[in-house]
Amino acid sequence: MTEFNTVWFPLQYECNNRCNWCYAPSEIVSSKDKRFDDKREKGFLDLISKLGVKRVILIGGEPSIYPHLERIISRTNELGIRVSMVTNGRRLSDYFFVKRLREAGLSSLTVSIEGSSPEIHDAITGTRGSFYETLAGIDNSLKSGFPTCTETTMCAENELDLENIV
Repeated sequence: MTEFNTVWFPLQYECNNRCNWCYAPSEIVSSKDKRFDDKREKGFLDLISKLGVKRVILIGGEPSIYPHLERIISRTNELGIRVSMVTNGRRLSDYFFVKRLREAGLSSLTVSIEGSSPEIHDAITGTRGSFYETLAGIDNSLKSGFPTCTETTMCAENELDLENIV
């Protein structure tokens, strides 16, 4: 049997941002009926365990708003599979949420930052206030001891801002 090292797992396509370049804009993709219920979640976990997966990277949409996030992290971790997450970071602005993710067994975070200022970041995410929530999320992630990195999607709106983002 072939073993897989890493699986990128989209928990859902819903998001609390409205990025204009997104591959899954919420106006087009409605995923409430496509969420994993307990049975489908168990089937997925059984499959990745059988395949010898070593790491799962949770993506979306926005994985931090998935209603059973802590449960799937915990269950995946119990199988001996490392769990990471790519997020817009907004929910991480709640320190106690970050702490619960740590307790569930999340191993690391990648946070998307789309601009070096609220004007640029919020315009790209289509969500006023998202810049400061994302920065607070990065801060909480680091305070909680998570290995944390950032990512930026290059687009016309931030191409002249990339040096400032870095």
